[in-house]
Amino acid sequence: MKQILLLSAAAIVVLVACSKDSVGTKPQITFKSYSIPAIVDSLVDQFDATFQVVDGDGDIQNQFYFRPVIDSDPLSLTDSAFAPRQMPNIGAHKGSKVDAEVIYNLQSSDFKIYDPNVNPDSFRLRVFIIDDAGNSSDTIITPKIPIIKY
Repeated sequence: MKQILLLSAAAIVVLVACSKDSVGTKPQITFKSYSIPAIVDSLVDQFDATFQVVDGDGDIQNQFYFRPVIDSDPLSLTDSAFAPRQMPNIGAHKGSKVDAEVIYNLQSSDFKIYDPNVNPDSFRLRVFIIDDAGNSSDTIITPKIPIIKY
């Protein structure tokens, strides 16, 4: 009887542990960091944005979609199109869980799209990913970075 009770308790622990680790089929993306300190000024021509990408079944496409948001331009939040950007070949892990850090190098053409007459201003990104089955992650928005124009 003790063995059955002990075996049942072990099975419950395994089931609970497995359910906590389950990611599911919907891919996930989270923002981790920017490679620059607190501001973007006119001397900054590029910087990195780091994201964590997780997909339970590994059928992630090798692109993520982003849209720059400039606070002085309210239309940038709703009217501009998402642009695809290439990720490393993390989709090669189809059939197994993917948990990868993706670093995107933003070039000046990605963020120097602001009105030079508006000061101060700020910049952030709206980002999402899609897997091969068409499952989309939630759209996230990165923290604001102030833009200082000289």
